[in-house]
Amino acid sequence: MDQTIRDVRPLSRWVIRGAWASAFFLVAESIAELCGGASADWENDSVAVHLASVGLFLSFFGALIIALRWIYLVSKAAYILTDGETTKPGWAVGWYFVPFANLWKPYEAMREAWQVSQNVENWPQVPTDYLPTWWGLWISFNIVSNLSARLPSEPAMWLGLVAALLSIPLAWMFTRLVRDLSAALSGARVAEVFA
Repeated sequence: MDQTIRDVRPLSRWVIRGAWASAFFLVAESIAELCGGASADWENDSVAVHLASVGLFLSFFGALIIALRWIYLVSKAAYILTDGETTKPGWAVGWYFVPFANLWKPYEAMREAWQVSQNVENWPQVPTDYLPTWWGLWISFNIVSNLSARLPSEPAMWLGLVAALLSIPLAWMFTRLVRDLSAALSGARVAEVFA
């Protein structure tokens, strides 16, 4: 593994844009569906539902790719700064795709990166601040989204709206996490270069 710690701040701007674009299109899609634009089949849906769905698809997958790259890079920085004591960068991303483990392992990896960014020397004792709130919103959002995909049309639309509304504070918390962690790791990167 390359031992270079990259400045993630330029990438973090795209992560934040992607998170907010996904939240916007999710809310737009839910509102369009609730306003009578959704039907049992795609062909009869309104133009607003189609546009919001396409926007959501593109923004979500674009944001996913960029966010996973950012997670890899911040986990790599933590791994390098602790001489391999934290979660490996590949697993920091990979845990999101492992059933059941994805309920807590990605949080552990992000918590370690956060703690290392705050205090490299004594990182296990660093408090996690707002990370539990972010992770709780992430888990809640995913549970509600999955339930809305499995229920009949009418309750699914209302649960979809709840998920869409949850995406707003989730995007806000994720924005805060990305900005704070990127800035802190930038400081750690400078300290490592001049050490």
